[in-house]
Amino acid sequence: MDGKLKTIFVGILLVIAVAIRVYDAATNPSPPELTGSSQLESAQDGKEGRYFVLEDCVYVPDEKYNDGDSFKIKTSDGRVVEIRMYFVDAAESKDKPYDDYRRRVADQGKDFGGLDYQETIRLGREAKKYAASRLRKQNLTVFTAWEEVYDSGRYYAFVRMENGKFWHQELVEKGLARIHTKGADLPGGTDRRSRENELRGLEQKAKHARVGGWGY
Repeated sequence: MDGKLKTIFVGILLVIAVAIRVYDAATNPSPPELTGSSQLESAQDGKEGRYFVLEDCVYVPDEKYNDGDSFKIKTSDGRVVEIRMYFVDAAESKDKPYDDYRRRVADQGKDFGGLDYQETIRLGREAKKYAASRLRKQNLTVFTAWEEVYDSGRYYAFVRMENGKFWHQELVEKGLARIHTKGADLPGGTDRRSRENELRGLEQKAKHARVGGWGY
């Protein structure tokens, strides 16, 4: 085979190879790349109403990102997710020099009866420490609709502890969080408004007992 025929033959083979790849791609398309919350969903997750149910989760220590009301959990199949509690807002636990941050801390302190900046930060650190010690050795059940918190990479959730109590409730009972964020109907059917009323009652008890931020 001379050089010209060889070149033609190689060209034909390349055309055939490309045609085969195009046909294969058309008839056997690759699955789309998962993005956002769909990356976190699993076929093994149960469902309860609108919520995905993640059983046997564990608290993941993270000094930089975890707080009283927001922290990382690891699911039984190894997914690491950062979640944010419905209903409650624990005080900030870091001292940052930004005006909007300081305004948020001031607002938190005001809701706890007028705590100053340093007292509010101290309360946030207390909530953070309590969450780490309280949740670390438990198997947690997480309920989430994979609703992201302002494109932050965190997802609203309810966390139920081994004793059956929800974590947001315990934060209020201990005076470690104010009732100040997005609410939602609970797993099991309690509606959002009823739950908020229940939390207000628990908050009043915490005030009278002067626990957590109410005792500063």
